[in-house]
Amino acid sequence: MKRGQTGRGFTLIEVVVVLLVLAVALAVGVPAIGHGADGLRSRSEAAGVANFLRAAREQAVTRNRVYEVRVDTEAGVLVLIPSPADGTGGAGTVQAARHLAAPVRIEAEPPLRRAVTFSPQGLSSGARFRIKAPGPRAYVITVDQITGRVATRPVDSLVAMIILSLAVVTMIQLSSQGLRLVKLSGDLQEATRLVDRIARATEVRGEGVDEGQEGPFTWERRIAVVTVPKELASASGPSIELFSLSIVVRWGSGRSVELATLRALAVPAKRPAT
Repeated sequence: MKRGQTGRGFTLIEVVVVLLVLAVALAVGVPAIGHGADGLRSRSEAAGVANFLRAAREQAVTRNRVYEVRVDTEAGVLVLIPSPADGTGGAGTVQAARHLAAPVRIEAEPPLRRAVTFSPQGLSSGARFRIKAPGPRAYVITVDQITGRVATRPVDSLVAMIILSLAVVTMIQLSSQGLRLVKLSGDLQEATRLVDRIARATEVRGEGVDEGQEGPFTWERRIAVVTVPKELASASGPSIELFSLSIVVRWGSGRSVELATLRALAVPAKRPAT
């Protein structure tokens, strides 16, 4: 730098802005780094637990005896022992153990099902465990009951909550829709019974229109004369009068049930004048 020139410094506002940006970056970045480390730790522990279960299944198959893995969820310990149900010696003796590193925890689903048994055929009693650490990420380990296969999959707590919320909303919608369908079905049955009762009680004697109401249902009955087809007309004997009977039952917002039928009325033939 040439003599006589001075370097430009920073103003107080610029320093404060830079410190503020650094504080925000640290506030956001440090927890993310911590959660990332916890996520790596939980993934490593989930892989270790899955390998422990696979080794227990393999040992049951190769040694041709029943083995049991018991999980202590409080201490975070898994132990492998020959099953007492096997009936052979050494039952209850710990063959192997695995301790989970803190702060990783293991939970059984359901909580009381803390043991899984492997048979010499490779089958299992079935189990489901959840490996959790601080942070949103968790891992679910499942042991298939039929094949004894051990599978691991990640579960995001936030995604799980969203899925659960969507499931609850869907169930509420389906329940409300089901209740509406049940009510509609009940109203339809009542309306059908009302139509049938009115039709049975109707005695056709001529044309006419009448109406009435029963509870939430309003009904209308129409009787009109219909021209008798030539095929039904009889040259000898009583003649026939044909009527159309229409019954409509309405309820709610535009819902209705209608019955349309024909009724025949015999008219005695006139006697010839003497």
